Amino acid sequence: MIKAGLYVRISKNDPLNESIENQKEILRNYCITKNIFDYEIFCDNGYSGTNFERPEFKKMFEKIKSGVINTVIVKDFSRLGRDYIETGNFIEKVFPRYNVRCISILDGYDSYDELNDYMPFKFILNDMYSKDISKKIRSSLENKKKQGLYLGSKAPYGYDKFNKYYLVLNNECHIVKFIFNLFIDNINANKIAKILTNLNILSPNGNKRWSCKTIKDILANPVYTGDLVQGKRKRISYKCRKIVNVCKENFIVCKCNHPMIIDYNTWDTVQKKLIINKKEKLYFKYKDMLWCKECNKKINILYNYKRGHAFTSCSSYRNKRICTPHYFNYNEIEKRINDEKDIEKIYIDKDKNIQIKRSN
Repeated sequence: MIKAGLYVRISKNDPLNESIENQKEILRNYCITKNIFDYEIFCDNGYSGTNFERPEFKKMFEKIKSGVINTVIVKDFSRLGRDYIETGNFIEKVFPRYNVRCISILDGYDSYDELNDYMPFKFILNDMYSKDISKKIRSSLENKKKQGLYLGSKAPYGYDKFNKYYLVLNNECHIVKFIFNLFIDNINANKIAKILTNLNILSPNGNKRWSCKTIKDILANPVYTGDLVQGKRKRISYKCRKIVNVCKENFIVCKCNHPMIIDYNTWDTVQKKLIINKKEKLYFKYKDMLWCKECNKKINILYNYKRGHAFTSCSSYRNKRICTPHYFNYNEIEKRINDEKDIEKIYIDKDKNIQIKRSN
């Protein structure tokens, strides 16, 4: 008893004659001529043939493994897949393992007959076609980027998309200026986020609450100078969907491409402040050893970047306003301990007295 899976697929880059309905009609007509009436159609619309991570194909394959489907019919092998290694593996190993008959109508292939010697070459040709299409698409996108056409799916905050590829100012551009001016006035990103939230200004995501990260992303985006920077990331290959970062030297930059919101002097000032404010990971010799003598909770080590020194603070006071602050210059602690060894804990009381507990 034949239970057939009619598989159809089309990607965004396939020619018009590879329509879903066209494929379905060819498969149905074939089933009529071969008296196959028990079948189910599986359709992956908009999925590439370079890999088999497709929802409908997976659904069909699960039914193959459970024994529900014993025949797979496609218009041609390019619909099944364009990766010649993976496609060949399914045709020659996977389907036979599950006793599944495979039929490719336009290729004149039926696995019940002897395997045609030219089939591996057919798989390679399909793979080469996919590679060629990928190169053409990449080349086309790169040319558009070099022409200054914006290819992002959503316009940056402060801009709208016009005629699909062009950036024009919107009413939010004043908020962008406001953010840059606040930062220049020594108001940090976290406080700016709170100010915008309190003013009930919607964030780029449409939320009422702004985040520190959103502010920093805006401050570090060169699009507001009128320069368009694209090509920061790329896919490894047409077969691998993994995205990797591109070297800064290879970014595609179009100067004075669209209306600016921020002038270059303001931009340079903000970038210098961002670098200065970027916190480095600091090493503290007695980190995780400081404890409060009163509440027996951990004492944190904090760093004041404006004054350039580290200080301590009781975690109970900091989190719940219990105990006392225990503010103490951390450098003084190191001096008073004098590099003693085998220290397990260092207790500090509210009068800044130090008591050492040794590990032995």
